[in-house]
Amino acid sequence: DLHSFPTRRSSDLEPGAGLGRGRDTGPSRAVAEKVAEREGWGCVVCGKFLDGPRGSAWSVHHRVRRPHGIDNSLPNLLAICGGRDVPGCHQIVHSSPAKARKGGWLLRSTDDPAKCKVATVLYGWVLLCADGSVAEVES
Repeated sequence: DLHSFPTRRSSDLEPGAGLGRGRDTGPSRAVAEKVAEREGWGCVVCGKFLDGPRGSAWSVHHRVRRPHGIDNSLPNLLAICGGRDVPGCHQIVHSSPAKARKGGWLLRSTDDPAKCKVATVLYGWVLLCADGSVAEVES
């Protein structure tokens, strides 16, 4: 099942994984709220309610990773459970890249997020639009 990952503990991750990035390269609070609202305030991968502070209990995930260029556009961002203090789908997506790519949660640097479908708990397979809406597509 695409939305189920093997259970991993944060202690299973490489030392230093997910720790400070130095400078803030994340989206603004307003953009983060649009992303969470688009997902119905649930994790795009497992559907868990996004409760607690952003960055700690849940994250705004970049489908094309920031080392490949900072893209804080809505099609590149997902609301996902897990953060610095709480293990969740964010850590699992990064530790299972092949499966995450199949779900559209992780993309290659050459991919255009607006043209790559993503599996969501709330909507099924969709394209994420620049205005914060979704466009349904076939799986």
